Amino acid sequence: MNAKSIKQQHQELFIEANKARQHYGIYNVLTNNIDVPRFLEAMEQYADFFHLTIEAQLYTVVIRLGKLFDNKNVSIPNLLKRLKKLLDANDKTLKEIDSKISAIAPRVKKIFIVRHKALAHLSVQDGSREIFEMAGLTDDDLNVLTQQSLEILGDIGPLVDGHTHVEFSSTGDTTRAMLTQLRDTLQAFAKKAGVV
Repeated sequence: MNAKSIKQQHQELFIEANKARQHYGIYNVLTNNIDVPRFLEAMEQYADFFHLTIEAQLYTVVIRLGKLFDNKNVSIPNLLKRLKKLLDANDKTLKEIDSKISAIAPRVKKIFIVRHKALAHLSVQDGSREIFEMAGLTDDDLNVLTQQSLEILGDIGPLVDGHTHVEFSSTGDTTRAMLTQLRDTLQAFAKKAGVV
């Protein structure tokens, strides 16, 4: 395989990691103790929509993180293996990346448990929260894994093409703005209707 295909794989993985982080950002805004109280009225009025949206964001993060670390396809571990064949396997940067991957390995294992239980082999008796609890997968795990995925791919960047890819967009602010607009619209509608 040539360096171009390694570059392409790195870019694809970086895009996937960025998307995982964006989905986590949406999930976080819709579930954290700071933002939820501000939008509670709208979230209660459209409870089904928000419940399904939160669950969809959660599972999307799991799917995307699973893709990033699964050894059966283009993944961070497989990209690292390819780089070790092309570069000095004792390279300091490669060893540091290996160390970072080892540090998050227990969290990655939880992703695979949830992905397997909830998505590959549907278990109708378990709700999504129960599956996450059974696996021990927490919101903090998702936060760390989405951040670390981007950091690891940023570390790989100079090995692949001589520069680091560190830019990624945040959907947290966009989600907050959308919810603020929804809340304001609902309040204006309620005032017009004489409900408030």
